[in-house]
Amino acid sequence: MLRRLTIANCQSLSSLPDKMMMSSHSNSSNNSNVCLCLLEYLNIEKCPSLICFPKGQLPTTLKILRISCCENPRSLLEDMDVCALEHILIEGCLSLIGFSNGKLPSTIKRFLISGFEKLESLPEGIMNHDSNNTTNCGLQLLDISQCSSLTFFPRGTFVFTLKSIWIRDCAQLQPIS
Repeated sequence: MLRRLTIANCQSLSSLPDKMMMSSHSNSSNNSNVCLCLLEYLNIEKCPSLICFPKGQLPTTLKILRISCCENPRSLLEDMDVCALEHILIEGCLSLIGFSNGKLPSTIKRFLISGFEKLESLPEGIMNHDSNNTTNCGLQLLDISQCSSLTFFPRGTFVFTLKSIWIRDCAQLQPIS
């Protein structure tokens, strides 16, 4: 079974196939498809023409997502909140404006973004909206750098699990209230 996938240095690659990470077989007893994909690590780097990420759900086994030097995507993968992602590292996506559904998985521990010239908003999941501070998010490290268009954080307070915050080179970012 496929556990690690790296796609690198594909200069002309403009999109990835929908549901590319969802391999399935038909279960004849109940006519349903069963997911066989056990992907834990996905790395996409130096694909400057990439505009679209796969549509549909990521494998529930995916723990690490790394995307770097893909300059043209406008939005990121959908349904990140339904997989087991623990580490998200995204850098050098110059055209990225925001995150598709604005949510992070509850399993997230490290969230690092860097080099987003047009990023306007962060996913809501990095902040706690419950006054009782009972969020399901386990975020421990938040690192945001070189996001020159980012002006504000989502409403709320930082999650109580957060141990380290790094924010640098975000000239338009307003004070956190």
